[in-house]
Amino acid sequence: MFEHKTFEHLMEKSLPEIPLHLDKRTSSIIYAAVAVNNMEMAEMYILLDRIFKLAFAQDSSGEWLDKRAHEAGVDRNPAVKAKRRATFNISVENGERFFVDDLFYRVIENGVVECEEEGTIGNRPPNDSELLPVSNIPHLETAVLGEVIIPGEEEESDISLLERFLIERRRKATSANKAHYKKWAEEVEGVGKAKVFPLWAGEGTVKIIIVNSEMKPASPELVQAVNDYIDPVPGMGEGEAPIGATLTVESAQNKEITVRAKVSLRGNTVEGVSEEVAEELRGMFKSLSFTDTPNNEKPAIKVAAISNILYQNKWISDYLNVLINGSPENLELEDVEIPYLLAVDLYE
Repeated sequence: MFEHKTFEHLMEKSLPEIPLHLDKRTSSIIYAAVAVNNMEMAEMYILLDRIFKLAFAQDSSGEWLDKRAHEAGVDRNPAVKAKRRATFNISVENGERFFVDDLFYRVIENGVVECEEEGTIGNRPPNDSELLPVSNIPHLETAVLGEVIIPGEEEESDISLLERFLIERRRKATSANKAHYKKWAEEVEGVGKAKVFPLWAGEGTVKIIIVNSEMKPASPELVQAVNDYIDPVPGMGEGEAPIGATLTVESAQNKEITVRAKVSLRGNTVEGVSEEVAEELRGMFKSLSFTDTPNNEKPAIKVAAISNILYQNKWISDYLNVLINGSPENLELEDVEIPYLLAVDLYE
């Protein structure tokens, strides 16, 4: 709105207003005085333009986006500490601390530890890593870190917060409609996305399929947490769900996928290129997990998308015979399935 209010524009407007008999050259006192004022004015217009943009969520960020979203009842999700299974040969008291891969984990309940540091870093140590006790625990011989129960998460990004704000504004979740169940499920700490299936087993029944925040199958504990939040006592309205609605919550299921293709290389090894392609495919599969598709079409792993990854790889000069699970056709995913890359088989 104020893009034209630059320093040069303000000087061009100001100087003609000064009487002709006064010295207005760039070395004059009058020019210097007017220039200082117009520099401040130009900065003011820059800030004013920014203030106007902050009034609109699409142009906002940080604390200002927080304030805008809060008006619609949408708050930024805080960072989350990872919770993981742990195996001990004895019963270990809550509060005991263990160390692995430069991270500390604290026992919070029997067989469950929580990373002391917020964010995804708590998900990284591999399963079956040895946990080293910080203090002496008599008779402790085995301490092994297990699978992730509730994935650690970073503080929600501006992009994600804006998306949820726009959904709240454009697709109102109210009166226990389909969007409302989806919102409830995704409010639970550790849930990435949810799909809702109304009337799946008759009148008054609702099924929700969830993935965790890493777009992977949810743990039994996370499934139970969603169920307890929405419908802890079936049909009784004790949670978020209304009286008479019976909820079933399930985890999404991995659909194992093998990609095979013949390639011509201009450097590197087949093994090295396969790993590069696998990394790209994992990113693509993650972006496809539980995404909304137009006209309720089933999501699909497309041969063209895989071919594009092969084409973009700097080591591959040519490719042919791209197969997904042994077929040259696109692979449709069921509503409860998320793609899981089992293997990349490239050959020359």
